[in-house]
Amino acid sequence: MRSRRRILPKWWFEITAVAVLLMPLVLLFVAGLAWLTERGWLFPYLFGAATLTLLAWGSLRLRHRPKRTPAAPDDHAITAPDPTWAPQEQAAWRAVRRLSDEADPDMLDDHRRMVAAAERTLKEVARHYHPEHAEPALEFTLPELLLLTERVSARLRLTLLEHVPLSHRLRARSLIRAWGYRPLIAAGVEHGRRLYSVVRIARAVSPLHAVAAEVRDHLLGDLLDTVQSNVRRRIVRLWIEEVGRAAIELYSGRLRVDAEALEREAASEGLKGAATAVAPPGSLRMLVAGRTHAGKSTLVRAMLGAIGGDVEVKPFTAAFQGYELRDADLPPAYLIDSPGIDDEQSTVEFVKRAFACDLVIWVTAIQEAPVLDRAALEALRARFAANPQRRAPPVIVAATHVDRLAGAADWTAPSSADSPRPADEPVAAAIDALAAELGVEHDAIVPMRLDRTPPENLDLLWRRIEASIDEAQRARWVRVLRGTAEKRPWRRPLRQLLGAGRLVGRLLRR
Repeated sequence: MRSRRRILPKWWFEITAVAVLLMPLVLLFVAGLAWLTERGWLFPYLFGAATLTLLAWGSLRLRHRPKRTPAAPDDHAITAPDPTWAPQEQAAWRAVRRLSDEADPDMLDDHRRMVAAAERTLKEVARHYHPEHAEPALEFTLPELLLLTERVSARLRLTLLEHVPLSHRLRARSLIRAWGYRPLIAAGVEHGRRLYSVVRIARAVSPLHAVAAEVRDHLLGDLLDTVQSNVRRRIVRLWIEEVGRAAIELYSGRLRVDAEALEREAASEGLKGAATAVAPPGSLRMLVAGRTHAGKSTLVRAMLGAIGGDVEVKPFTAAFQGYELRDADLPPAYLIDSPGIDDEQSTVEFVKRAFACDLVIWVTAIQEAPVLDRAALEALRARFAANPQRRAPPVIVAATHVDRLAGAADWTAPSSADSPRPADEPVAAAIDALAAELGVEHDAIVPMRLDRTPPENLDLLWRRIEASIDEAQRARWVRVLRGTAEKRPWRRPLRQLLGAGRLVGRLLRR
């Protein structure tokens, strides 16, 4: 009672104003009832209004009955995965996507369900990386957690600045003050609902107008409910995917290397001084490999000569040899010539070297049976399949000695304006067969002739390399990241021990 006595004097002017505004509606309603009574139409009017109202209410209830069928999964994630993720991270992201597709938008009303969804996502990702542990969610270090907090905060800051209007001017004082107005806003919404109920009763004076208004309100309500449901579902899915992204970074070990160590490793990585150090992301490693007498060294010489290089390349390479590759259209790179592959031992050495490279140019004679070629590439794929934390480098196949194919002695690289020629048919058939044998895409094979200067189709090879640069750089970032994390693990504890000693010494001197 005391609260009512306090509210009434405080809001008496607003209450009086609302009453004055409603007075014409009330008078109109009373006059309409009196007019219907004088003509004997009051009961037919009430009966008709009640009948139409029941019909409209029943049909709308049937239209808006709750659906128990689960929502169909969306075709796309709300956020895109990190392009540098290795297959192991991509598999974890697919698990996060599955949880995101199953998200219930109603959990947005309950913070406990939101927290439970985040915990479920964390446990799912942790179990993916540490299935052998009883508590996989605890398999991270304190520095990793702090670095993750830093990265998530930086990402959230960019999101606010780019997508929230006036967020750069919004102060904490304003947020706290707005949060304090919650009871007043809630009271205003409740009074607005009551006033709307009065308006709905008042407009029943005209049955047709009342039915039309009710149908309009329900249609608008249906539209708003659909929009609201979609927005709520997107918010919940975004929450799960962002938690999953952070969990992948935390449990994959990608946070064990700080940015400075990664940049030092990327900038200083080389092949015994074969190329100068460059700024991150550093120089790519392009390995030219293949069987003996396939034309590897000839191709390397042509590639270096095509960009103005004055480098002597031995005709028969007995060991892996790196050359600095500088071109305006390509990032800095090493072009690595390799010995020919003739047996199982040379295949093992090739796989070992290719595992430390970012792009493989496989050279094969198109007229020979690709038995050794297939075995070498399958061994390389098996090595990366056994190490899902690494990204496999893209493979480009240079199919040489096209002129030795039957019917293709006069073959030259066709231009886009050329019509099909007789010499192209055996080459196309050989490329199809080679793609099937080696398990590569048709577009990854470049037919070439090395008996001419410059070799036929060398420009197409460069274009294939340019198209593969982005994928090669992603493979390189993952390789450098993993290599930095595994490199000389004893140095960090020693550095920490020395730092602790210096700290204790400073404290004692004080």
